[in-house]
Amino acid sequence: MYGYNFKKTRRAFAEYLVCFSNLREIHAYFDDQDIEYIELEGGEQQSGERRSLIYGYYKSISWGKWNDISKVIAVFEEILGNIHSAFGDMYKEQQKRLINALESDGFYLEEGKLVHKNSFPLSENSALHSSELLNNRQLKLHIQRMENSINSDPDLAIGNAKELIETTCKNILDNEKFYIRRTMIYHN
Repeated sequence: MYGYNFKKTRRAFAEYLVCFSNLREIHAYFDDQDIEYIELEGGEQQSGERRSLIYGYYKSISWGKWNDISKVIAVFEEILGNIHSAFGDMYKEQQKRLINALESDGFYLEEGKLVHKNSFPLSENSALHSSELLNNRQLKLHIQRMENSINSDPDLAIGNAKELIETTCKNILDNEKFYIRRTMIYHN
């Protein structure tokens, strides 16, 4: 079970959306990821329509389930990707503020994708830690892509899994060819 609650990050993105977007854009960000809107009740009401809308979407998220979390991550990624087009030079300050919030919750931005620092934990004695066949960072990125697309695009998840297996096998074969060539040179 995951258990990321993104308190600081949720608040930072909500404030960003309240200040720099409109209701239509907020709906689009969440609707594009099939995130349900749930009406806020009495004590949950927020000041302003945009803030209430955002927290209505947040309310539907089960913060202990990766399926829900991955949808919110996709929303955050899209928002970060759109900041530069909306603000010109001012985007760096806004983007930095949001990225700092994400980092405080253990996420970092890599090639436009949000990755949790513990998304694929490896023990210190894991063969992958000492392996020269695969780049640990590259492996984490492949697995993160698969996890992010399992529900939204299962065909893409399968394609990413195939690509990971193919890349791994090619790396093993390339390494084996190198080893065989090196051995042959020493024996000749």
